[in-house]
Amino acid sequence: MRGLAIRLRCTALMLSLALTSGSAAFAQSPAKAPQDRPIPVRVATAAPSAEASLVISTGTVLYKREVALSFKTGGVVKAYAVDVGDEVRAGQALVNADPTDVSGRRGEAEAAFAQAKANLERAQQLAAGGFASEARVEDAKTAFQRAQAALNSAKFDETRAALSSPTDGVVLIRHAEAGQQMAPGAPVVTIGDARSGLIMQVPISDRDIVRIRSGDTVRVRMAGLGRTALTGRVTRLAAKADRVSGAFDVEVTLDAPPQGLRSGLIAEAAIAPTLGNGSEALLAIPAIALLEGRGDIAYVFRIDAQGVATRVAVVVERLFGENALIRQGLKAGDQVVTAGAPYLRNGQRVAIAGGGGQ
Repeated sequence: MRGLAIRLRCTALMLSLALTSGSAAFAQSPAKAPQDRPIPVRVATAAPSAEASLVISTGTVLYKREVALSFKTGGVVKAYAVDVGDEVRAGQALVNADPTDVSGRRGEAEAAFAQAKANLERAQQLAAGGFASEARVEDAKTAFQRAQAALNSAKFDETRAALSSPTDGVVLIRHAEAGQQMAPGAPVVTIGDARSGLIMQVPISDRDIVRIRSGDTVRVRMAGLGRTALTGRVTRLAAKADRVSGAFDVEVTLDAPPQGLRSGLIAEAAIAPTLGNGSEALLAIPAIALLEGRGDIAYVFRIDAQGVATRVAVVVERLFGENALIRQGLKAGDQVVTAGAPYLRNGQRVAIAGGGGQ
């Protein structure tokens, strides 16, 4: 029994020494720490995109010349001879005012004119006989001239009580209804001049207006045309921003507007800025590459040639479909992380899935 006990103690001692030796060996060859391992990621390459560099805005189709007609002296609308959407010819009657007021004013003007004329003739006769001074004759002449001017004005006002179309066109708006009192100069009916042609008016932000030039090509889409796109060109840029919206109105002339196109239709305009005015500096990257940001500043992880991720700030021009358009912070050819960014730290090595950009 004593020999057995001695052997057991020896065995236990040897086992203990073996475990201690193994632990020391393990400590001398540690496993690679998880945080030191390259993080697998997917990347995309920042590249110029002509499509993404388009200036896109929603605008309105309208006639290049739209004329709002009004009664010079105001009055009550008697009747419209046309309705909205009617095609009209130059000189065609549109709307009449109640003639009572203007006819009364003309009658008063005619009576005053007749009286002034009689006074002038009497003064001239008296002056010829030496019974009136030359000053009296001059006063009578002045009164006559004033009465004549008032009569001419009353006659003109009477003609403006019946409005006619100044051009061939389309009735766009009836601003009142029969029986409604209109102030002097208030619009009564608006006519779109068919001879002037249809244009598109597009509001553009102050950031984009500096990239656009007269003559830039435009692609126009609208819901009523389905997949069909119209073409046009920029023909006028506003010199001053709208006081309310702060946007600059850009006029787009359509190359071949189809039949049935109407003023007031809403359309999307994609303007291709002229090369050399800053548009070529815009780069497209997938929007999913953007990390948290504020305003137009966001962050991305950029991968260098050594496979190290660096968190950099970028200026986002706008989102374009599934892409983000970058104005500053990247250069063409830079690789940015599109998948795996939540597991990255600044300066960490990465392993690119598939071995390159996507």
